[in-house]
Amino acid sequence: MEKVEKFIKNLEREKGLAVLVMPEISGEITDLLGQAGFVLANDWQNTVFSLDSGRKTAINLTGEFNKERYEIIIQYISRPGTIEIIDPKTMKELRADFDPNKSMLLAIVLEKDLKQVEANYHILENSDLAERA
Repeated sequence: MEKVEKFIKNLEREKGLAVLVMPEISGEITDLLGQAGFVLANDWQNTVFSLDSGRKTAINLTGEFNKERYEIIIQYISRPGTIEIIDPKTMKELRADFDPNKSMLLAIVLEKDLKQVEANYHILENSDLAERA
C-alpha cells in the first residue's frame, strides 16, 4: 500500500496519462485517490464530465472493452485539452475541454486483466507514468 500511496503523491507533479496496475481495488485505494483530489469515474460519461470540470480523474479499465473508454484514452493522449465523443444512445456529442497542465487521467487496471486491457488500449506504451502495486 505504501508503494501506491507514494505513486499517487508523485502524480501531483506529473501531467498526462498515468497507469496504476493493482491486484485489486480496495476501499483504501479509493480513499487515497479521493484524498489526492481524484474523482473515480464509474463510466465513460462521468469521465468526460469530470475532465470537463477540470478534475483529476481515475477510470477503471477492468471489465468489458468499451469503445468510448478507448476513445477517451486515445484522445487524451493525442489531443491534449479536448475530448469529443458521440454518445451511441443519444447520438449527441459529449465534449470535455480542459487544461492538460492541470487535469490528469489515471487508468486503473487489475493485474489479472492487464493482458486483455493492454491488447485493447495499449496504455502502457502511451502512458507518461506507470506503476505496478
